[in-house]
Amino acid sequence: RLPHPRPADALLAAAAGGIVLGLGVARLTLAINPHLAARAADVALLHLELAVLYAVLALVPGLAGAAILALGRHAEAAPALRRGAGAALLAALATAPVVYLLLLPDAGLAPRALTWLIFAPPARRALALAAAAAGLLVLGLPLALGVARLARACRTTTRRSLAAVTLTLLAGAVLSALLRPPAEGRAKPPPPAELGSAPSPPPAPVVLLCIDGADLDDVILPLVEDGELPAFARLMRQGTWGSLATLEPTLSPVVWTTLITGKPPAEHGIRHFLFFRLPGIRQAIYAFPLHTGLNFRLFPLLEKLPFMPVLRTPFTSNLRRSAALWTIAGQRHPVGVYRWLLSWPAERVNGFYVAGAIGWVRFSDGARRAARGRLRGAATYPPELLQALPPAPRHAPTDAELRAYVGDRRPIDRHDPLLRPILHAFADPTSHELPLLIERFAPRFVAASFYPVDAFHHFYHAHRRRGGRFAGAIAERYRTTDARLGELLEVLGDDRNLIVTSDHGFDFDQGHHAHAPPGIFFARGPAFDAGRRVDGLSVYDVAPMVLHLLDMPLPDDMPGARSGRYRRALSDAFLSTHPVSRIASYEGLATADYEALESPEDERIRRALESLGYVQ
Repeated sequence: RLPHPRPADALLAAAAGGIVLGLGVARLTLAINPHLAARAADVALLHLELAVLYAVLALVPGLAGAAILALGRHAEAAPALRRGAGAALLAALATAPVVYLLLLPDAGLAPRALTWLIFAPPARRALALAAAAAGLLVLGLPLALGVARLARACRTTTRRSLAAVTLTLLAGAVLSALLRPPAEGRAKPPPPAELGSAPSPPPAPVVLLCIDGADLDDVILPLVEDGELPAFARLMRQGTWGSLATLEPTLSPVVWTTLITGKPPAEHGIRHFLFFRLPGIRQAIYAFPLHTGLNFRLFPLLEKLPFMPVLRTPFTSNLRRSAALWTIAGQRHPVGVYRWLLSWPAERVNGFYVAGAIGWVRFSDGARRAARGRLRGAATYPPELLQALPPAPRHAPTDAELRAYVGDRRPIDRHDPLLRPILHAFADPTSHELPLLIERFAPRFVAASFYPVDAFHHFYHAHRRRGGRFAGAIAERYRTTDARLGELLEVLGDDRNLIVTSDHGFDFDQGHHAHAPPGIFFARGPAFDAGRRVDGLSVYDVAPMVLHLLDMPLPDDMPGARSGRYRRALSDAFLSTHPVSRIASYEGLATADYEALESPEDERIRRALESLGYVQ
């Protein structure tokens, strides 16, 4: 016979489930961040803090359950029915967090189930949640009966049994993590590779541009067909082009780092926009399991508490664990880096380096001055690089120029938050600075961010779909990017190999890019055929392709180099005259120091990510 459930039992059951969820998330977090296992106190604190956090969060549905039980006492129903329904509710409250834990992508049982649910249309999501709740209630009754029988057999109460099991799990999880920490999973890097002398004649220069968020099928191809993107049309006529498969979850810093290293996130170490610090834990936490709420939802709320320190800090380039293309190519050739995403602070390279920040959040003149004042030389290498260039012409957009983005004839309010990415775009100095730097340093390889469009997608996708003042803003941004690209094509000439990529596209129906919509791939130059579409490339193929174009040995530990899939984009003539050489690894060139740096841009980056919907 089941005991009569009390409202307080709902709180106990929910908290117990929350503790189990917190312990599971802590274990998954350790697997993602094996460096935390180096300090026993960090391991214990991680488990305790997450267990307490999720237990407190679980009290929200627990309070709802307590209210239902309190109302049920006055319901006109048979006592046995009330006891059974109450027991099923308690079992559902206790097991729902456990089911959620098992469905987390990092748990590996159903990697896409939660992602599908979270990003499903509202009606479908509500139906799925209702079905899940009903299923938990149906399964909860036999579970509650089993627990009650077990408690009687042990000559104790159900409540005491639940508390004892929860405390045992808490102690066991911490002890297990201390006794069997996750493997580091990363061998000590080999010494720097011996490359030997550069081949003669030297390879054709390579320019790699990444247009953040550029979408092929929904934007570029329709606008090319309408004759509105002549530079992209030129690349399609004169070169090789297609889509570029990307990573999921689709987070720009992660993908950009894979583009420039050829390595998966688990190896290059960049997992998100921001990394995290928990009170009392000395080591930084570079990522939490996906869909736990920690990355996007919970920490912003916790940071608002008066006693809570800052918990989130943007990733910086010194946390990258794999060698970037500019480091590898710089062993033989002069190189250039221009505002590549996640390239702050500037690295010492064989050439020039202008640091970028997160996505379209760039170093403005004022922020650059602040960075030089607080962290001398962190924005560029050499430190006074940009001061040696002629100043960029300053241009405040006129209302007539803004009308191309703002469709109606109402007065333009320049303080309108929706106008922010447009005004910011007019201040982009790329078309002035990048050609001057290429001319001055004559680099054999350049990696550059180029007139990003992703912020326009995030701000204006609803206007594009439904109409409104900013319905044409996305198309106009692509026209501007295309115009600047056409100017750069004239500067570069025909003897360079140019690769234009993006980290991902955009799902305009859903208003996000969480499901890895493919990016773009356009290539023109001596190594590419004209007028050819290529399919099947991914972000893992860009780095080995660049190395092959530069006649550099391909490393065996680079996935795209092992598969050789990138070769389908290169012309037969190039492949026949440029054989592949091999090397074990370039990882001995990586310079990660694992120490987080503070930047004058940190708070600005957090605010910008919030405005784009990446963090809350």
